[in-house]
Amino acid sequence: MLSRVSSHLTLTLSLSKAMVVVEAAEKGGTKAAADSAIKHNVPLFVIDYQHNPVGNELLKKQNANLIRKVKNTGKANTEDLENVIFMDEQHPELSTQHSDIPATPRDIPTHNPPPPVILPRQIK
Repeated sequence: MLSRVSSHLTLTLSLSKAMVVVEAAEKGGTKAAADSAIKHNVPLFVIDYQHNPVGNELLKKQNANLIRKVKNTGKANTEDLENVIFMDEQHPELSTQHSDIPATPRDIPTHNPPPPVILPRQIK
């Protein structure tokens, strides 16, 4: 089961321009996905609350990009995130394609056996 989850996560990250973490526990799927994003050089953004969940604090220490509330407007500062998302359109030469992540599901290794081959019956 773990390899299937890992394959799905790898495929999802390969199709992503960035990952945004709203809330992460110390352990769990969100933290694992964020760690994988860091490993594969997918830009990671973490919401920085006044009182952060443990996972968000750990990701801050791993140099994730922070999304903070702007004091004078009360809105989140998403300028860096928007720059990453729209970078391909503004600067195609700086594409956010992640070369170390498989491009298609077929490129992701799997441990599942191939489906059985069903041969037609011979007529006597």
